[in-house]
Amino acid sequence: MANRVYLLGVEQDFFASDEPGLHQLLEAEYCLPVLWLSLFRKDDIRLYQEVPLLLTSREQALANFDARRAALAGFLGGSTDILLGQFRQFIEQNAFANYMVNTYELDMMEDDGVFHEQLQGYMDNLESIVEGRFASRELPLLLQADEELAEYPYTGNAQPLCGFSYDLALPWEARAA
Repeated sequence: MANRVYLLGVEQDFFASDEPGLHQLLEAEYCLPVLWLSLFRKDDIRLYQEVPLLLTSREQALANFDARRAALAGFLGGSTDILLGQFRQFIEQNAFANYMVNTYELDMMEDDGVFHEQLQGYMDNLESIVEGRFASRELPLLLQADEELAEYPYTGNAQPLCGFSYDLALPWEARAA
């Protein structure tokens, strides 16, 4: 069933290399986790075989996140600043030349071009949060991930913000002793 999206570490230039070295870091089902999008800018949306994906360098991803972190912590409230720090730590420790969000499966769930427009809208929603110009907390960016994200303060789990992994230890997931 086509419903997943992936945050990937990329060793080489995705568009210039036949073997760019893709490494799955995180995944999500039926949504784009909000913190993934905070690594990218709207102009990082690129089309690959008519499928929109997000692609940026490691340095730019961390700079984008750092520039948005305080605004996101303020918007989400509660103890989310700790989660934001854990997410940044995870990205920083998984040091790849580039980061990419593969949206192929989400794109396939929509008519041609619809998901691309939605993705652009999500990036606009993110900027409205960062700039403090959102008119409502009921933003499509939040609602597509988890309706509880529109509540203040957010007290839900980390998945709609960070995604999950079956293979990697994640700093925001408690491990059983």
